[in-house]
Amino acid sequence: MLAKLQTDYARFVAQNLRAQLDVLEHQKEKYIERFEENAKKFKDVKRFTSIPGIGPVRANQIVAIVVSPHRFPNKYHFYSYAMLTKHCQISGGKIYGYKHVHGQKALKAVFKAPPRKRLVRKHAQRGKSLIDG
Repeated sequence: MLAKLQTDYARFVAQNLRAQLDVLEHQKEKYIERFEENAKKFKDVKRFTSIPGIGPVRANQIVAIVVSPHRFPNKYHFYSYAMLTKHCQISGGKIYGYKHVHGQKALKAVFKAPPRKRLVRKHAQRGKSLIDG
């Protein structure tokens, strides 16, 4: 694909972008290795990896945000903190609306985000094929 680029400048930029991608992929692998080590080393991270759909990366994100899960009296307080619940205002059997939930939006994003592994691989492979030819 580089040969199809019309100018030397375009080829130069494409080669440098490819080199940057290679460096970032190497750094990403190092982070993933570290996150996997944390999953073996820290029991809180290991517990979160036992949840289906939560891998070492997301487990590390959750522990980084929550810090100490022992501060929540029960799982429902944790769900509320993660903004995974709705608080309905009911009086006399009539619904008056929903309370504004306070919590960590970043933590909600960790739980609600779709699995990115397949999407990232798909786009990364597509990008490489465009650059490599």
